[in-house]
This record gives sequence, C-alpha cells and structure tokens, in this order.
Amino acid sequence: MLANGDKAKIGSITAGYEHFHDWKRLAESDPGVVDMETLLKGVCSKKNFMDIFENFIIYDNSAVRQIKALAKNHQYLGVNQVITALHDPQRAKGKLGVFWHTQGAGKSYSMVFFTAKVHRKIGGNYTFLICTDRDDLDTQIYKTFAGCGVADNDKATVPLYYDSRGETLGVATNDINERIAEKLEQIEIDDIDVKERLEREQKRDYHIITAEKRLNQIARDFVGHYTTSWETGKAIFACIDKLTCVRMYALIKQYWTQKEEEIEASWKMAAGEEKKYLSDFQEHYEKIIAEYNKKKTATIVRPLLRHC
Repeated sequence: MLANGDKAKIGSITAGYEHFHDWKRLAESDPGVVDMETLLKGVCSKKNFMDIFENFIIYDNSAVRQIKALAKNHQYLGVNQVITALHDPQRAKGKLGVFWHTQGAGKSYSMVFFTAKVHRKIGGNYTFLICTDRDDLDTQIYKTFAGCGVADNDKATVPLYYDSRGETLGVATNDINERIAEKLEQIEIDDIDVKERLEREQKRDYHIITAEKRLNQIARDFVGHYTTSWETGKAIFACIDKLTCVRMYALIKQYWTQKEEEIEASWKMAAGEEKKYLSDFQEHYEKIIAEYNKKKTATIVRPLLRHC
C-alpha cells in the first residue's frame, strides 16, 4: 500500500506505480471515495484480507516475465457479487447478471479470478464458455488462462474455432454486426441508457436477420452439418431473441425429420458397393439419431446480441 495519511493506493510488490490503483468502494452500491480509510476497511478487514490473499492474487506467466497481479476494487466486488448470485437458487431465471467493464479494465483477469474461485470454493464440474469477437482476443484470453495456471495441458481447456457459413449460404450479415458493434462503442462513450439505445438501433435490421428465407437456409445447413459431420457432443444455437430461437427450433426439427426420412429411403434403394457402405454407416447414423432424440428435449432458449 502507498499512503500519505489521506489518499492511498494498492498494488503488488513488483508492480510499477502506474499499476497501483484506488480502492473506492466497500460495496458496489457505494459512491466512490478515494481515501485511505476506504482502502483500509476494504482490504484489511480480516474477512476481506483472507479472501484477497486466497482468491484475488494471481501469477501470470503468459508474458515475457512473470507478473504478480492483485485484483482491482471493481474486480473484487464484481466477482464476489457473481459468486453470491451463483449460490442463490432463486436467482432470476437462472442468470448471474452482467459484469460490465470499460476498455482496459481487466476483463481477462476478472474471468480468471471468477473461474478460479468457483473451482476453489464451490467445486462441481462447471464448464465455462468464453466468447470473443476477434481472433487476437481468442489468443489473448487463452494465453492468460494458461499463464495463470487455470488452463492445464489436460485437454480440458481448449480454444473453439468459428467457421462462418454466412457467405456460403448467402445470408451473411457482417455489415449489420459491424454497425451494431460500432453503435455499442458509441453508447459506451456517450454513457447513456444502453438497453434503450440498442433496442432502437436493432429494430432497423431485425427484419433482415429474422427473415423466413434466411432462417430456412440456416436450419437446412445446420441439419446437413450435424447429420454428416457430427458424432457426439453438444451444440449451442444462439439467436437474436427468444422468438427467433423458437422459430429455429421448429425449423430444425422439421428439416431433421426430412433428413432422417431421406437417408432411410436411400438405404432401401441402395445396391452393391453403395449398400455395403451405407450398411457400415447405418450404425454410426443411428447413434447420431439416438443422441439427438435423447437431447432434443433439453432446449435452451436464450437471446443474444448477434445471430451466429
């Protein structure tokens, strides 16, 4: 800690002064106050001190030299709010809430602090899915998790790869996504009602994203992929809103039934080498059908900003 009897900052022993930070709040709802008293109460009470010591100090080896990082005030409060929500079985619709960060506020480290504390203090077999919108961020977050010892070389933590099918299907909405991203940046800068502004901007492109022809093409492609390329596992299908999720579920169910009938009909008509090939494939396909029928009732309808 650095203090002059009035103001104070805190950082790790190896940090440069620019990485020392204020401790402005004891609770998220408190007004921000930069003074030594707030820092001492927030960091040096026995409960908080032991929590910080155990869960909010990390050693990051992803850079050239090892970095010892101490959580900032907003990371400590935010992660613990999410942990509290995770313990609450009555939380609204199973959601944990939104942990908002401005640029450069340490989103990667916040995710590390959260996942590490969940594994350490709660246990269970949690899976964390981290989505980014740029390749460089994929690499950055993966290296950060590995460098902090959260991701081990046990094949349990792996990068996910995105194959854009929009151009192939002729239903790409890249320009729409870019406009929404640009509008989000403006909203952050202007510091206004994000939800209201975003809804207003999205209405202009909603009819394009949810057009019946577009959804049909995506559903056919989805079924085609999962009946030829997929063996086992899970899939997440993200849509712009709940209504579109329901429409897509109905379309996928329709085309899946059609695909099943087409393949079964081709088995009956096959002869010679083709019949032998299809006979070998039949066992594999029946496993796919069984897996689909087992899991198709566990449908999750969840609205996201962008249509995948």
